[in-house]
Amino acid sequence: LFWGLQHLALPWLADGQYLAWRGLSATAAVAGFTLVFAWRRKLVPLIGVHYLADLATALMLALPVLSR
Repeated sequence: LFWGLQHLALPWLADGQYLAWRGLSATAAVAGFTLVFAWRRKLVPLIGVHYLADLATALMLALPVLSR
């Protein structure tokens, strides 16, 4: 539940390129996470990396707005 709730911080923008990038990057991340989990059988490091990726995305999207 917490892992999914992190996505509330990411904005929904009606921009085709942004939405395509989000879809492709999410697909790549899920595939990568699945492979790593199948190999290592450890979920906590994946949750940490996922949280940091979402946080970085939210900050990159917020910084242009905050710097105005």
